Formats: sequence, C-alpha cells, structure tokens
Amino acid sequence: GAPGETAMPEPEDTATRQCAVRKQLIRILILWFTASIYIWSAWSKLDASFIQSHGPKFVLAILDAVGISTRFWSEENWQLAAVMLPIIELVVGVGLLFRRIRGFALLASLLMHLLLIVAVGPWGLDHSPAVLLWNGFFIAQNVILFVSGRRADATAGVSGSESVNETHTDANPASAPRPNFAIAVTVAVILIPALRSVGCCDAWPAWAVYASSPARVLVQVRNDSVDRQPKSLRKYVESRKINDGWSWLRIDLWSLNATGTPIYPADRFQFAIARSIWEDSQFPNSIRVVQESDADRMTGKRDRTQVIDESEIAEFGTRFRLNSMPR
Repeated sequence: GAPGETAMPEPEDTATRQCAVRKQLIRILILWFTASIYIWSAWSKLDASFIQSHGPKFVLAILDAVGISTRFWSEENWQLAAVMLPIIELVVGVGLLFRRIRGFALLASLLMHLLLIVAVGPWGLDHSPAVLLWNGFFIAQNVILFVSGRRADATAGVSGSESVNETHTDANPASAPRPNFAIAVTVAVILIPALRSVGCCDAWPAWAVYASSPARVLVQVRNDSVDRQPKSLRKYVESRKINDGWSWLRIDLWSLNATGTPIYPADRFQFAIARSIWEDSQFPNSIRVVQESDADRMTGKRDRTQVIDESEIAEFGTRFRLNSMPR
C-alpha cells in the first residue's frame, strides 16, 4: 500500500484472533465461576457448627487414611485442624482470581480434591460414588485450566490470565465478539448464593457443601408407640440422651439408605418428609416435629420450635415461601 496507509487484516488473521478471544473469554469465565464455588463453599463452613461437627470428622478420615495418629490431640488441635479445611478452600478460590498465583491455586486445588477423595472414599467415610465423581470432575477440569493457561503463556508470551478487555485490543475492534451478555450471566450465577443469607436460596445451590449450619427439621416418636409405627421406619428409631418419653426418628439415615445420598439440607424439604410421616401415622400424636434454625456463625447455637398437632403443623408450613406439602 501507499506510505502511511494501515494494512487491512487478512480474513484468516481476523478469524484466528476472534477464535482466540472467544477461548480466552470462556477460560476466564470458567475461572471466575470455579473460584466462586470454592469461595462460597468455604464461607459456608467458616463457622462454629462446622468446627464442632463435620470438620473433625473430615480431619479424622483424612489422617486415618494416611496413617497419622490423633490419639493425643487436644480439643484445640481438632478445632484448628477443622478450621484449616475451609481456609485452604478459601485460599484456593481467591488465588484463582489473581494472575500471578493462579497456577499455584490450581495445583493446590488438585491436592485438596485428592484429600477429599481420601476422606469421603472407601478409605474414609465411604460416601456415595457421586461425591467421588464430583471431586474427580474438578480435578480433570482444573488440570485442563492449568495446562491451557500454560499454553496460552507460551503462545502469547504473556500470562494466560489477561483480562478480556486486554485481549480485545489485540483483535480488530469492529469484529471482536461482544462478551457483555456472557459476563452478565456469569456474574449473576456467581452472586446467586448471596441470597442464602436472606433465606431465598437453599444450601446446595449456594455451594454450601458439607456445611453444618443450615436450618433443619428433626422428627421424634413417642417411646410407647414405636412398635405401632411402619416397620420400614422402626430401624431408624434412636434413643435420646434425655429420657423424656421421646426418641429420635432418623430421617437423615432413612434418606441415606433409601437413596444413597444425604437428605436435602433444607428445612422446607425435611418438613415435608416429617409432615408425610405424621399424616401416614395411625397415631399422629405420637409424632413430634422439631425445627432448628440456622446455626449461629460464632456459637453454633440454634433456636428450636416444636410442633405436634394438626393445627400447629399446618401453621408452621405457611412459613415457607415454596410448597412444603409432601407428594
């Protein structure tokens, strides 16, 4: 061309750059979403209830599997080890958001998921195979993200975590893809778990995985009516420490044995199960439903509400925004 004229990009070059921009955008959005899962999951477990209940069980399962004795551990040791689990998860999630430490965070996530597989697999708590599949998926995904980032570094000569805007400056502005919609959808999905704090999102959709704090519903049965309950439920009756004439009916174990998965951690769903048991019972007054609020983050304490007769159960069901009727 004439001196001073800007050469127009070849069509193949433009298409290649557009493809590179799309791949970069997809990778960044996946990183954002993955980071949010780790951060929300960690936040749900950074409380007293996890440190007092689920946390020590995970620590014991991991250490037993690798042959480390906890025989002489003090209560402080257990609490410190338990709180380290969500802290490590939080560090991994935050690390994915920063370019310079993203590779380290991805590698740390692989170790974290391997330890979780040890904890919940046949060597530890022996949970459902679906849990192993969940952790295996993250291992595979994070390996791909790590390798793709390294390849992007080697190809471009810069970090593979360049922002979308920086990447667009390299391509033809008139033909670069518009990422606004994809970014908006990703940000919306990332922020949905925040609704859990105002009671508008359940624990699992908010990535509160293995959290101990969600509100729950428990079922009790009168001791003198256990033999009159359906045979399928009798084996889930468990004595209480307080001998007040009532025993626990472990609907959580019933769910685990019947479906191979933990009971859905929402008091609305658990109340529907309790209401179904109450309605099917030939002696309704022999069933007592106990609702426990979300555990206090600092103390782990919960508020309790007990309902036993038809009017109380009907009134309690109106507290939930969604239907709590059994089907």
